[in-house]
Amino acid sequence: MSLLNLHGQYHLDDESQSKNKMNRKIRFPLKMGDGFNARILDDLRLHYDHQEVVDYFLDKKLYEWLYDRYYFNLANEVDALFKSYSTADNNRIRVLNAQESEQLQQKLCAILKVKWQPEQKVDINERNRFNDREDRLQQLLEDQEAREHVELVACNQFELEKLLRSHATPIFLFAEDEDNPPEFHIPVFYPNLRLKSGRGLIDVKFDHKPDGIILENIRAIYEDVREDSSLIESFTENPISGVIDAFSGAVDAVCDLLRYKTDTDETPQQESIVYHAIDRKQYNEEKNSILEVRTHIIRYMDAGFPVLLLKTFEEDKADDIIASVSYGRKVLEWSVRGFADKTNGVFKDGQSLADTLNYFMLHKDDLKRSVFVLKDSQELIKENMNAARLKVLAQMINEGILEDTNIVIISPIIVIPDVLEHFISVIDMGHLSQREIRDIINTFCDQQQLDRLEEELAEELSIAFKGLSEFEIINVLALALSGDNEIDRQDMSLIMEQKKQLIIKSGILEMIDTQETSNNIGGLDQLKKWLQRKASVFNNIKKAASFGVDVPKGVLIAGMPGCGKSLCAKASAQMLNVPLLRMDMGRLMGKYVGESEANMHKAIAMAEAIAPCVLWIDELEKVFTGIGSEGNGTEVTTRLFGIFLTWLQEKENLVFVVATANNITKMPPEILRKGRFDEIFYIDLPNEVERKSILQIHIARRRPADLEHMDLDALVAATAGYSGADIEGVIKESIETVFADGGTELTTQDILNTIKETYSLKETMKDSMDNLSQLYREHKFKNASTK
Repeated sequence: MSLLNLHGQYHLDDESQSKNKMNRKIRFPLKMGDGFNARILDDLRLHYDHQEVVDYFLDKKLYEWLYDRYYFNLANEVDALFKSYSTADNNRIRVLNAQESEQLQQKLCAILKVKWQPEQKVDINERNRFNDREDRLQQLLEDQEAREHVELVACNQFELEKLLRSHATPIFLFAEDEDNPPEFHIPVFYPNLRLKSGRGLIDVKFDHKPDGIILENIRAIYEDVREDSSLIESFTENPISGVIDAFSGAVDAVCDLLRYKTDTDETPQQESIVYHAIDRKQYNEEKNSILEVRTHIIRYMDAGFPVLLLKTFEEDKADDIIASVSYGRKVLEWSVRGFADKTNGVFKDGQSLADTLNYFMLHKDDLKRSVFVLKDSQELIKENMNAARLKVLAQMINEGILEDTNIVIISPIIVIPDVLEHFISVIDMGHLSQREIRDIINTFCDQQQLDRLEEELAEELSIAFKGLSEFEIINVLALALSGDNEIDRQDMSLIMEQKKQLIIKSGILEMIDTQETSNNIGGLDQLKKWLQRKASVFNNIKKAASFGVDVPKGVLIAGMPGCGKSLCAKASAQMLNVPLLRMDMGRLMGKYVGESEANMHKAIAMAEAIAPCVLWIDELEKVFTGIGSEGNGTEVTTRLFGIFLTWLQEKENLVFVVATANNITKMPPEILRKGRFDEIFYIDLPNEVERKSILQIHIARRRPADLEHMDLDALVAATAGYSGADIEGVIKESIETVFADGGTELTTQDILNTIKETYSLKETMKDSMDNLSQLYREHKFKNASTK
């Protein structure tokens, strides 16, 4: 392909005149046995299910799927294999003997390059009969629900057992031969099973496996099933009759007759089912970000979405993803370097984006059946003509003129011109999951010929690495290895340093180094006890979640200035044993339209990526002042407040928010209602017990030897109405005075002298503090101090 003679007029041809029609091609996936929708060959191999693939092979869907994705060579091989074993008309596989059936399946696995496992082989003749039955069922079954669940039909014991193992419900029983209906053996450890008869009478035998007891000749007729009810007609030995609600009732009734219980020990078969179900659940919970992004991209491509914006700064990883989802299509790319046809090796250095887009408008055939990647274009697509050209190409894709074509914009920031808003779909690459990080650690150890880390250490490191890119993780591991030739818990400090770099480079959040603990807080026992309880949940989150405990959201601490709110925020990070991030509202505010909101989203996303962590928002009332008022500035603040409030309400991640506020009268009432925070505490001026504790902490920190000679009771009496910050200031000033005067020790009188020259917070802000105390009590906020 050559990009020459780019100048010319764009003429609408007959194809492009068919406006208002959506003729783009839509592709179908292959659904594997684990429920995964395979959209590319790698997906098919990763989630390979032999029986499903054989079924797709037999009904020619596999050939269609491969051909539709430009895997032409494989499609032709699959088609040739089908024809070599097919009937004369090539419409179906002929009847095969056991050897032929196995050979066919071996050859199919060889074509698809998946491991052949003889224990998973399928009876081709039986699958052919089953597929024929499905076609007949769709025509014969009158029940709408049965037609919708035709894949849940059992016509023999083998098919029923397969559906039982998959926990399918309801299961439709269908008699191929109405004169000789089959008998079904149903183990009693499927108590919630729903059955519905198809045509003919169905004999059902309930098997009680644990003691080898088989209940024979239990005949059930399932008629007009309403919800889970079933009619039990008769039993050969101990006849009973009547309607029993739910199939579990039938099982219980049978077991009661033999004085057995349904809660007997599970059989090995049932244990394996439960085990796999748990594994699947854990697999789904631990997302694979790369696989997830790739699945999103390819699904949008399959649906014919014209323009995708992949938000990421890792272009090399994006290139790998796009190469894997492009099927057999061309990959074209424009970047600041120029244009490149990466599939055919054609390059045009220095070619501008405008000329490239204009060329494809004039020569649309050169863009057909391709993935067109744009890099370094976030500023260029703001230009009106470039945006307009992209819009024309997007319309041509949407109308099917540019068949099998997608445009992918790779950018670290989201820039969407108004004219392209309806054509662009945004996909955020996001951050690596814990499972992916473990894979990176294991791969690094394998490449460096190290023993893989023990499970507990690998788990700790994978949590600590959250929020870092693959490049950054590998750098930290290399740095750790170069230090002492091993990777251990001492390397956690390297991870924290790298995370601090991540935060610094973002320019939005701040990572606070703090050594403050709950021991540095004088009093506030109620709040400390509450935080310790949350820490026990936070530090054992998996066990807590399995017990039914919700993920902690956070706490709002309101109260008097200088009474320990910030100290509590810092101590909470130590108690939860996680990093402390501070959100500075001033850093969020941008000068361009939408920039502030983007910064808020970025800050939230970064906190979630680094989670588990504590996110500290200081002086919350100043952050969201003027909510609901008029004016451009307050409109931005209102939108930021909405973003923050929604996230706070719905978040399920391990970001523990600690918000502090002095004056709640300036705060919107929406943030004070239940559900935003786990609890709201207020801190009043310290009482006598708390003042004594505060005095002890500050004297012991600076002059531990002088503490035992202090008359703490006299100091407590003299500091009535003082805040914690007031008391700390008095101690610091007293020590400084003694040192300046040439003294050798700090005495009670030295501190009392300083107190006489100091005005307490109660004196300087009496009216406002009385009002705040009254307000906290009226709102019934929980007191942080012991009652």
